[in-house]
Amino acid sequence: MQLVIPDFLISADAWNAGLTGDWAKDNAIGRQRADALQANIRMTGNYPLLSHAITLLRERPRDGIEIGFLQRLSEMIAPTHLIIG
Repeated sequence: MQLVIPDFLISADAWNAGLTGDWAKDNAIGRQRADALQANIRMTGNYPLLSHAITLLRERPRDGIEIGFLQRLSEMIAPTHLIIG
């Protein structure tokens, strides 16, 4: 199986693609990217992509895309029975 890296993981600058300056829209883009990353990892078994994504995030200032991405990842891994609310 050929491994494909999502476009937004090619470089730290690639995270800027689609940046709108609107927090809600950028947050949604970040959440979509987390979903795309999860789907890619499940399809290919290329688990190091998550580490690569986190490394790229360390190189960037936080904006709506990064926060949406990290929020969605947190939701994916948080045990739902422990969420209080």
